[in-house]
Amino acid sequence: MQSKVVKPNNLVVVFLVALFSPIIGVKVGATIKAWMLLAPVIILISPYKWRLNKPLSMFLFGFACTAILSLLLNLHTTASSSLFFLMGIFLLFLLLLSISSIKTVDFETSFNRFCVVYIVITTIYYAIGINHFNESFTENNITYYGIFVQHGMPRLSGLVGDPNLCAFYFSVLLIISLSLRNHFISTFCVLIIILTGSRTAFAFLALLAVIYLVFRPRKLLLTIPLVLVLVSFISTYIFFSSDTIASVESILRIGNSESISQAGGRMHIWKEVLAHIAEQPLQISGFGSSRAFTESVIGTPTYFHNTFLELTFELGILVTTAFILVVLFIISCFKSNNELKIMYIASLMCFGMSLSLTLNEVLYFSLFALYLGHFSKSSNLRSWSLKNDQILVYRQKILALNSISYNKK
Repeated sequence: MQSKVVKPNNLVVVFLVALFSPIIGVKVGATIKAWMLLAPVIILISPYKWRLNKPLSMFLFGFACTAILSLLLNLHTTASSSLFFLMGIFLLFLLLLSISSIKTVDFETSFNRFCVVYIVITTIYYAIGINHFNESFTENNITYYGIFVQHGMPRLSGLVGDPNLCAFYFSVLLIISLSLRNHFISTFCVLIIILTGSRTAFAFLALLAVIYLVFRPRKLLLTIPLVLVLVSFISTYIFFSSDTIASVESILRIGNSESISQAGGRMHIWKEVLAHIAEQPLQISGFGSSRAFTESVIGTPTYFHNTFLELTFELGILVTTAFILVVLFIISCFKSNNELKIMYIASLMCFGMSLSLTLNEVLYFSLFALYLGHFSKSSNLRSWSLKNDQILVYRQKILALNSISYNKK
């Protein structure tokens, strides 16, 4: 019996590229991202019946209600930026609808093609930035094509625009590709994560190696040659630099105003936030109010660069606890092994403590996709398809035997 070849849905590939490329969009005051424009198209032209995933839709609905309530309790301090962030939650419903419109059987093939396209575009965009980059750059913290220049050091930012967030995006792709046993894509994901120069990403890769050591010690031994190649690549780069020590300091960003001990300059903000939370742990300051707080502390409206502190400050410690428990529950429902679940928790914990991921669409996209088992070759899915194939074979044999006996008569 010949197996049916599933062709990848090119529209899905384009949609995923847009989803993982927040720099692509239309600026009309605020930036309307490309995936927001493509999502209604996916929903309208999809030949498959869509429906919202109940656990995740209830999760987003509850989060939206809590955010609205927090603004109602703080009407006197509510800013327009808070209302803008509130719209992000409802946009995630649009994202869930668009993904649920995609047929599961098409998704794995489309995902593999998307990864190849996305990695190629990211590499080319990074190469263009490196080609135009020179050490005479005086600007700091600027995005130049596919690189982010920080203290004279080019860091890969790709189609994301931020190297730390880019590392998180590729950590998601790394985990999914590992679950699909696609080692080609996994290798390139690791290389790109290293080129972002994100210290959080380095910690995540180290934690990933520990998880592999616990669950798959034999496979970790097979990856040692790859690790040696990567170390050799980085060591060669440092050795041939004009000043080895300066290069090491530049890569780790030591000796600048942002030292490791200060976690990239975030510790000052975190100390102020922790002091505020310690005084009033149950206070609900209002969704999106963190930017106003940072402006009062450092003079610039920015994020806390810590998802858990940001949630606790804006919605209170009870909501933060509930948020973490719900996310852990969703991950526990993944149609995959414990190894993948722990990897994903490790990614969220590492990047959640250094980035603001509260309204990050890739976070919810990953939860949704993995929850439905789109990317996991679970034993249940394999056994289900095998049983269906066996039933068809048995049915054909029975029909053949019946036809033979009928002809004999």
